[in-house]
Amino acid sequence: MMKIIILWTLFFNLRVLGQEDIDALALASLLLKNNNLDKAQSVLRRIKDPQDVQTDRYYLLLGMMAVKQKRFKQAITQLMKAKKSGLQDKDRVEFYETLLRAYIGYRDYAKAHQLIDVNKKLLSQRALFFQLKANLEFKENEHEKAWSTLHQGITLFPRYFPLKKQKWFYLLDHNLLWQSKEYLFSIVSDAPFTPLELAQIAFKYKEKKDLKTAAVLGEMAFKRAPSHEEIAKELARIYLSLDQSLAAAEVFTTLAQFHPKYYGEASQLWRKAGFKDKAWQLITLIPQEDKRLKQKLTLALQNKSYHKMAALGTLIDRSQLKRDEQVQYTLAYANFMIGKFKKSESYLQQITKSDLLKKSLALRETIQECERKEWLCL
Repeated sequence: MMKIIILWTLFFNLRVLGQEDIDALALASLLLKNNNLDKAQSVLRRIKDPQDVQTDRYYLLLGMMAVKQKRFKQAITQLMKAKKSGLQDKDRVEFYETLLRAYIGYRDYAKAHQLIDVNKKLLSQRALFFQLKANLEFKENEHEKAWSTLHQGITLFPRYFPLKKQKWFYLLDHNLLWQSKEYLFSIVSDAPFTPLELAQIAFKYKEKKDLKTAAVLGEMAFKRAPSHEEIAKELARIYLSLDQSLAAAEVFTTLAQFHPKYYGEASQLWRKAGFKDKAWQLITLIPQEDKRLKQKLTLALQNKSYHKMAALGTLIDRSQLKRDEQVQYTLAYANFMIGKFKKSESYLQQITKSDLLKKSLALRETIQECERKEWLCL
């Protein structure tokens, strides 16, 4: 809430005071910290001459933006301009952290090490230094040094969560599956994971074929955000991979309470789990008429409820489904099964698609045979 108030105040000042330079830089800095890169770029573009503002800060912000955009070569160029303009003491740590990010991203590891050697005393006062240094060491396959750096950083800054997250990631990335799970569950209750991050972590364990761990993490994510469509879908996929159709059905039923369009999927999963009455109940909640009728027809077919299927034909004839030739063939089959041959013929006459014509001709021949020899079709 406080960030929103600050942003509003800065935007207001820009409008009223004619884009005062200090406000422009402060606003761009805040926007960058919140990853609003397009807006930050727009604010910085309003500055026509860098000499009219705090020049070193201006180029530093351009460098920070380029790093976030993964334009590392351009970032280094802008940061060198900031240094040439004369850095203020309050910006030095942020400058060297950003430049270190740029060197690592640009894969200029020699300059990254040189920067660390010269500025280690200054940089090591902040937790981010250990995160960047460990990242550099892992990229160079200096694993023992990287683990040591991570442990040192976590010891010095136990409340800085990105270091713990980085440790977990490297454990998993090096296929230390058991150790990664043990460490993750030791921090997850207090960790500021967003629901989407938890779902993404669950997916990583799914990729490693550890479906049970993926399910536990997916459940945690879904519990925190039951209306999130992608989180729910991924959890349902994990359950289906575990042959837990009922659990997947419950997930989609909960999701459908927020997004009714998913009642169709929920109904299908309840049917798959063997709960036909529940499946039929949920079908009635599907908001789209065509989808609702088609689901009813499918469920009735699977239950071999041919009379119910034939009755649905009246409603289907008044809907867009009357143009669906697969539906027309299904209705023809249902009417044939209850002895309504003329009605079946009327549906067959509407079929023109080649893939259905062969089946239609076979059904028509069977109808004709039944009409000639009624005792065959009793």
